Amino acid sequence: MREASNDNEALFSASVYRDFSKCKALISNGHDINQVDEYGDTVLIAAAEDRDDPAWIARLLELGADIDACNKEGDTALQLAQYMEHTEVAELLIARGATEIPGPSHREPVSYTHLTLPTTPYV
Repeated sequence: MREASNDNEALFSASVYRDFSKCKALISNGHDINQVDEYGDTVLIAAAEDRDDPAWIARLLELGADIDACNKEGDTALQLAQYMEHTEVAELLIARGATEIPGPSHREPVSYTHLTLPTTPYV
């Protein structure tokens, strides 16, 4: 989960804590719902990647978040939701008109197939 590191990231911080009133107030005071962080992520992209919370994604869209914005790696909120297996968020984004881009996220896939479980329980 992301934390704000400076005043320019107030909107990201409000989003991390799911504070709709603060997000709305910040936007009313000139913050751009589609501003980007150092990774090129918008608030919507970060939220879609961080949690499977379709209610929060719907609120961000209500505030005017660009559903098809891409980060520096070329990933959209939909691609990252799918990559993180945030199924409900992905379904909501598709239902709201997100462009489905063929192919996976540009991130390296994570594989846990090399892990083995212990045969005896830990004591």
